[in-house]
Amino acid sequence: MWRSTAAPAPNSRVCSSTFMRVLHEQRELSAELLANEQTQAPYTVLLLGTFGSALHESVTPYFYLKTGASLSEIGRINSIILASGVVAVPRHAIKLDPLP
Repeated sequence: MWRSTAAPAPNSRVCSSTFMRVLHEQRELSAELLANEQTQAPYTVLLLGTFGSALHESVTPYFYLKTGASLSEIGRINSIILASGVVAVPRHAIKLDPLP
């Protein structure tokens, strides 16, 4: 059996405890968003959209290649997709939670 001779990462317990704390906070936030009637539907749509798009993300470039897109066109398409998220998310966040 192979064994690593590398020393453990410094502060690995701190990193682990921080990770567990963040994971716990995220779970609590999810429970709160799903329990609230006003945020339940948008949060569910967000989760389904995120997980749904993640499932096909790895095969999308092959689809683009099959339709005849070049590698540079695939890059442009992905850039547009990412840029639209960067533009849309703050706009929707301001609509959902307006500044005072």
